[in-house]
Amino acid sequence: MGLRAGGGRDRRHVSGRTRAEVAGKVRLLERPRDDGLTSTAGRGPTVGQWLTHWLEHIAARKVRPRTLESYQSTVRLHLSPGIGAQPLAKLQPEQVEALYGQMLAGGLSPATLLRAHRVLSRALKVAMQRGKVARNVCTLVDPPAARPTETVGALSAEEARRVLAAAKGERNGARWTVALALGLRQSEALALRWSDVDLERGSLAVQRGGHRVAGHGLVYEEPKSQRSRRTLAVPAQLVDDLRTHRGAQLEERMAAANVWEDHGLMCPAERPPDRQEGPLAGLAGPPGSGGRPHRPTPSRPPHGGHVAPLGRSASPGRHGAARALADAHDDRRLQPRHVGAGP
Repeated sequence: MGLRAGGGRDRRHVSGRTRAEVAGKVRLLERPRDDGLTSTAGRGPTVGQWLTHWLEHIAARKVRPRTLESYQSTVRLHLSPGIGAQPLAKLQPEQVEALYGQMLAGGLSPATLLRAHRVLSRALKVAMQRGKVARNVCTLVDPPAARPTETVGALSAEEARRVLAAAKGERNGARWTVALALGLRQSEALALRWSDVDLERGSLAVQRGGHRVAGHGLVYEEPKSQRSRRTLAVPAQLVDDLRTHRGAQLEERMAAANVWEDHGLMCPAERPPDRQEGPLAGLAGPPGSGGRPHRPTPSRPPHGGHVAPLGRSASPGRHGAARALADAHDDRRLQPRHVGAGP
């Protein structure tokens, strides 16, 4: 069959009840050998070995750190335990279908199955391109159907009042006010820098998001789509709130003196007590640092009840949360508008 990785000959052995059966098996071995599709590393990797190689050397160069972390989790928790020991070249559609059945029986959601199917299919596509397998068996398996996610509606005026009241006493309460008024995602609000805001013109540019990735710390990433990179008009009342917040942050900076470090973030976190070098040392580090953006999440909203997640609206172009914010303060309409494309 060729040579092994160490240079020795790669010999294969087959057996059967009849001469014709053995001859058929030999032809099956010779066909990929003659087409140049036989691995030079002996009998080829298992599914688990190939998935590990694909993650470390192929996917790691093409996808974002947070996406890679999701791939690694899917392989570690579902694919490797289920079919990792199978020889890659002998993987059959029925084995993949059996894995999906086991995952469903174990209580996993269809969305989790669909994610596993996509990860496995991408890895097998590369394996087929490199001659490790003759086909991508995932193309022969119907992907699990995931139900559409429920759209989160806008906050009511009463919910907006409770959020504003809870955030008012927080050190970085502006993080919630901005998200509520402009309909920002949590990652977008946490990654805002003062350089993204023009208080004179009353505009705010959404240019990146902040995510915590295992092994990388806090990672800032540009939006995936041009639509997510946008510039919003900031309501006059929110401009006043941001001026107040900036003044309070400057006071902290002056009090902390040479131990202050905020990397330009609008809402930097306070350094944990065991790491503080001064009474008000700010910390929210760049990619790879251990800093964690401040998340003033009240465990229970004032007056009881449930507060819906911020930064979401039924339509990306219409920020219902802003209307709730307007009603929460007075009858003035504070709904933001797009003022231009981001840089």
